[in-house]
Amino acid sequence: MARRVTLLLILASAIAIGAVSGLKETHASTWKGIWTRIMTGGENLHSIGRFKVGLIDTANNARTAISLPILRPDQELESWLQKELDAGLIPDDLAALVAHVQKAWPRYLKLRVSSATGPTLDLVRDSFHDYLHQTEAEMTHMASARRTTTGGISHQVFLVTGHRLRDFSPDLLHLTKDDAFYNVCPLCKTSHISRAMRHQESSSLECPTCRRTYAVIAADTDGQFHYVNEYLTGYEPPSIYPRGQSRVEQLFTIWSAVHTNCTYTRDPGIQKEKSDRWQTALETQTRGKGDCEDSSIFLADWLTSRGYEVRVALGKYGDIGGHAWCVVRLDGKEYLLESTSEGRPDFDQPPLVSRIGSRYIPEVLFDRFNLYVRQSNHQIWNGDYWSSDQWISIKQSASSEQDTTLSASVQREPENLHTWIYPSMQSVQKDFFSSSRLAYTYRTDPRGRPFFRLEQTVDQPTPWQFPAAIPGTPGTADPEP
Repeated sequence: MARRVTLLLILASAIAIGAVSGLKETHASTWKGIWTRIMTGGENLHSIGRFKVGLIDTANNARTAISLPILRPDQELESWLQKELDAGLIPDDLAALVAHVQKAWPRYLKLRVSSATGPTLDLVRDSFHDYLHQTEAEMTHMASARRTTTGGISHQVFLVTGHRLRDFSPDLLHLTKDDAFYNVCPLCKTSHISRAMRHQESSSLECPTCRRTYAVIAADTDGQFHYVNEYLTGYEPPSIYPRGQSRVEQLFTIWSAVHTNCTYTRDPGIQKEKSDRWQTALETQTRGKGDCEDSSIFLADWLTSRGYEVRVALGKYGDIGGHAWCVVRLDGKEYLLESTSEGRPDFDQPPLVSRIGSRYIPEVLFDRFNLYVRQSNHQIWNGDYWSSDQWISIKQSASSEQDTTLSASVQREPENLHTWIYPSMQSVQKDFFSSSRLAYTYRTDPRGRPFFRLEQTVDQPTPWQFPAAIPGTPGTADPEP
């Protein structure tokens, strides 16, 4: 009997030893992780950092293999999400978490959130394997945050991937193929998404909240976009003036030179549904022709360089439609200067705003440094081009990513136009694998209306002549045949 009991004990011991050995071989890291968490109360920072690096490396290795851009860590989003979890956020519904993140981070056009739970970070990372190999091509950034569950023994990790938008700048329309950008309205301070409008070569950006225009951009002759005030480059033609001229007389001299010697011509090949490209003052002088905005820029640039207080107005003239003109304030009087209308400037009948301005309705104004927009879209136009009660000043500057200084080149590049396509609105939740759930959504609010087309109402050409220029100096053009 004693012998039989001994044999049973030996057999039981062998089975127990084998089971323990198997567990050690197959789940060593799991038991080690659980033991570490029981003894220390948590993972060490090195393990957490290694886990996060492993996540993004796994995703980027998969993306690199199929020639997709790598994902970048978004430290700001990650810190915010971790603080939310530490403060008690319990996102059991991933679709609700997507909405929560999207509300706090409107610069993301698209978001995906996945969660996985496990006793160790290594097992959690393995659970994310399929998800990390399926990140969409348009995703640009990744962030993760962790909380403990099951009395502090288990990890729950939330992994966020998204399409983070760049801050809008006109030169990005030339430097990138992005179709949407992040913007903050300088007037009401609300954030929103702006769509690319490459097919409209002059256009405004309108805030979807306050419904006011806060920027106007236009493409130059090379197809690169700029804020419109950047077209006032500070150019002054080499000129001579009669001695003893008063400021008013010099104003009329400069106005007459531009008016007489700039033939109205639309860009060749411009389609009816498109507005044309803009020229600098030097380009307009060199070519001797241009649209109303081109001649207005030439006139405003020249007058500003001579010390006049001048603004370019973009708006509507009568019932004809979009137009551009200049307004000058001098010695307490306001002058409205038409740079391309019929008839020569008449010194005996000065074009005072109070006398001829009733048919001109400006929508925006700009000078060399600022854009001026209406205080309210519903204001009745009272004929005042300068009052702060009527206009808000917005200072604008180009992106620092690349110097895109306007040049005087008259060469034209082939057009490369892109049309914005609205993505569909979606909010979907799926199960990709047993230990992880996934939800994703699109956010699209790329509102923005095309700016009014800038057209000229007079098509009677006049020959190029510029008697005020010094013969033989750069920028002087010969008469056209």
